[in-house]
Amino acid sequence: MLRTLLLLVLFVPLAHAQDSLDVTFRFLPDLTTPAISPVVRAFAPGTMPNGTINDWGPNINGTIAPGAVSEMTLDAASNEYRYTQRLAVGSTHQYKIHYHRNSSPSGSPGYGGVWIADPLNPITVGNNGDSQVTVTDPMVFQLAREQDGGTSIQRVSASIFATEAVTALTFEVNGVVRDGLSFYDASTGRFSYDLPTPVASGSQFKITATTADGTVTQQVGLAPPTVVDAPRPAGLRDGITRGATPGQVFLSLFAPYKSFVHVIGEFSNWEARDAYLMNREIVNADSVYFWIELNQIRDNTPFQYLVDGLIRVADPYSEVVLDPFNDRFISSDVFPNMPAYP
Repeated sequence: MLRTLLLLVLFVPLAHAQDSLDVTFRFLPDLTTPAISPVVRAFAPGTMPNGTINDWGPNINGTIAPGAVSEMTLDAASNEYRYTQRLAVGSTHQYKIHYHRNSSPSGSPGYGGVWIADPLNPITVGNNGDSQVTVTDPMVFQLAREQDGGTSIQRVSASIFATEAVTALTFEVNGVVRDGLSFYDASTGRFSYDLPTPVASGSQFKITATTADGTVTQQVGLAPPTVVDAPRPAGLRDGITRGATPGQVFLSLFAPYKSFVHVIGEFSNWEARDAYLMNREIVNADSVYFWIELNQIRDNTPFQYLVDGLIRVADPYSEVVLDPFNDRFISSDVFPNMPAYP
């Protein structure tokens, strides 16, 4: 299965002769989590132009007809749908992936059409959860990982676009740097790298591309996992809420415009692990909470929040500091009168 890597872009802008790029949007139905099937055809509807704005398809009552300007082209060899448009550098676009589950309207209204956020782009905006991309020059787009049927990552792919030629490309996994230029196809903008040895989920990734004019773009981050959307249990407070049984603790963090949050600490060896991925409650675009129930947590257990696989933050609601620069912790000494939940 394939999951996207969340990216922190460190971009040094320089003047370029052109002000637009050919950007390819990819959809890999068999490498999502779980695999999407069946897929007869796919589209990339949104605000991207195709002569004119493709007007979200265009669609009629949510249905996009075959042959629409937003229809993607299938590369059968890789089972990858692609949609390429020339977009202005600096422009921002909202879009989604739309796919048909059958070849004709008979049997299922609207070709069995399904609308989803881009599985290879963790950035979503608005109440409808539209995917969003901002075009930079150069840019790395839809960086993704493929697992080996278990939890180990064996392959990474991405799209790299630039007006200048990419002259150097390195790929770093857990601090080990490799030359990746020979794995980049400049004609398609696609980078695909088979790792010599599979690595565990939660590994750190970094890709650095350098163009002929010296512009460098770097992307760093973890692969965003599939987040469970679920309402917080009634009565949960921001921060720490002690459970009704010994060792039971609920954590709640207000974090709008963030994609995913892990709780890390001694219990996870300070690593991002799936068992400590927080649930998400979306009230609206400006009001998003991440929460989790932990069990068998002892008092005075140090922990942090790892936001979007990049940012370590202390619990902003805790009053006791273990390390004033890094950590906060759960302590019965701090909350001796905290009522149990629920």
